Amino acid sequence: MVSYLDELGTPVITEADTQILIQEMNTVWSPCKIGFQLENNLAVNPTTLGLKYDPYWQSEASSVRATFSDAQTFLVVSVGTLSSSTIAVTQMPFSSPYGTLVEKSFAHNAPTVGHELGHYMGLYHYRDGSNLMNPYIGSNTRAISADQCSTARNTNARHWLNMMR
Repeated sequence: MVSYLDELGTPVITEADTQILIQEMNTVWSPCKIGFQLENNLAVNPTTLGLKYDPYWQSEASSVRATFSDAQTFLVVSVGTLSSSTIAVTQMPFSSPYGTLVEKSFAHNAPTVGHELGHYMGLYHYRDGSNLMNPYIGSNTRAISADQCSTARNTNARHWLNMMR
């Protein structure tokens, strides 16, 4: 987890809040027998790295990902505000640089971050208001189908085997 520091030096999400987020995401993903753990928590001032606190996701997401990405961990970068109505964006597992960007107002939201990690694991949007992969996340957007679990596990085995513990 990479958390941007705002102009006051406050992280978008603290390490303690990240641990809570991971516990909640693990509950969401438990039907698939998929769980996440925090390998590294990094709070950074994006400007010292030549990045913007409020990146324009369409043109700057790749440079943000490239700054922190590796093929050993799922990358989540909590940024200021993304442009337009986009709250998060993820690179699918078939091309790099890898990573998820989540804006500050949704960085603590397990269904949103869990949804983005679903993309990381090869899942596309699924139009069902209760499904985790619905394009619009609501309070009851947590269901994951057996087919989605199978796709996620297969993608992890093909693309992310070195991340599995």
